[in-house]
Amino acid sequence: MKLGLYTWILIVIATACSSKQQKEEKHIITSETGSAATTTNSSDSTVQTLNEQVDTTWLMSERLPIWFVKENILSQKQIAKHYEVDMLLNPFYLEEDFNGDGVMDIALHIRHVKSNKVGFAIIHGNSFDIHIAGAGTMIKNGLSDHMNYISIWRINRKTENEPGVEENTGNGKDGILLLNNPSIEIEASEIGGGLIYWNGKEYAYFHQTC
Repeated sequence: MKLGLYTWILIVIATACSSKQQKEEKHIITSETGSAATTTNSSDSTVQTLNEQVDTTWLMSERLPIWFVKENILSQKQIAKHYEVDMLLNPFYLEEDFNGDGVMDIALHIRHVKSNKVGFAIIHGNSFDIHIAGAGTMIKNGLSDHMNYISIWRINRKTENEPGVEENTGNGKDGILLLNNPSIEIEASEIGGGLIYWNGKEYAYFHQTC
C-alpha cells in the first residue's frame, strides 16, 4: 500500500513537472512564433505591396488585347508622362470600334498624375491616336474634366438612344440620339449619366439623366 502510494505520488509529480515544462515550452514557442509572425507580417506587407504592383502589370499584359500590348502604347510619352491606368472600374478597359473605321479601339480608365483627376483615354486601333475625356481634359458638352463620380461604364451598341436633358437634345426625332457606332455609357450609381461617342471629328458627351 505504501509502495503504491509512493508510486502514485511520483506519477503526480512527474505529470505536474511535465505539464509545467510543456506550458513553458508552449509559452516560448508562442513568443517566438509571435515574434516571427510579426516579422513575417511586416515582410508579407512589403511583399504584398510588391505583388500588387507586379499583379497590376501582369493583369494588364495578360488581359489587354495582343495588338495593344504589342504596340506598347502605354509607354508612349503622351500617356506614360501624364497619365496612369486606374483599375478602380470593372472592367478596367473596353474594346470596340468606337470611331467606325472597321478596326477595334481601346478605352482605358486613367488618372492624370499631377492633378489626380480621372477620366478615360480612347486609343484608335488603326492610327493609335489618343483621345482624352476627363482626367483634366474637358470634352465637347462634357460636365466636368474630373470624372471621379463615375462608378459604372459599359459599351453601348444602341443606334437609337434615349433623349438627353434639354440643353443636350439628340439629333433624332423627339430628341433621341442616333449613332452609327458603339459608344461608351458612363453612370454614377443610382444617379445617372450619359454617353461618350464619336461625332466624326472628336469625342463628345451626351447627358441623358441627372
